[in-house]
Amino acid sequence: ATGGKLFESSEKLLVAASSKPFPSFDGVQLLGQPQNSMTILRGKVTLVTICLREIARPMAISWTKPFVEKFKGDLHVQVLDIFFVEGILYRMMQGLMLSMMKKQVPPESWKSSLVAFSGIEDVRKELDMKNRLV
Repeated sequence: ATGGKLFESSEKLLVAASSKPFPSFDGVQLLGQPQNSMTILRGKVTLVTICLREIARPMAISWTKPFVEKFKGDLHVQVLDIFFVEGILYRMMQGLMLSMMKKQVPPESWKSSLVAFSGIEDVRKELDMKNRLV
């Protein structure tokens, strides 16, 4: 019933008045450019996926692939895949981490992939994220 996903998601959008604003944080696009989340999101309808662990990538792709196919060519719609990399050791190896991630993400998705070398807790609280597995 959940298509292999551990948690079933709602099929309805939140009412705008009760939704939370997306938090601002800094990261690095897989293209290598430093970027802020709000700069990327501003002015476009965006499907955002957040991955904390490698097991989340196939699930994120299962959501973004049909979205991309449906809105292909629409300049006002985009996807932003956000990868949070936690831990001091990983932060010290940013270059290596980005290089490894580039091998796993298709080049056409590098511009829409933001890697945040920071903790997720603040973002998790701001977005009321309950699923800690992904």
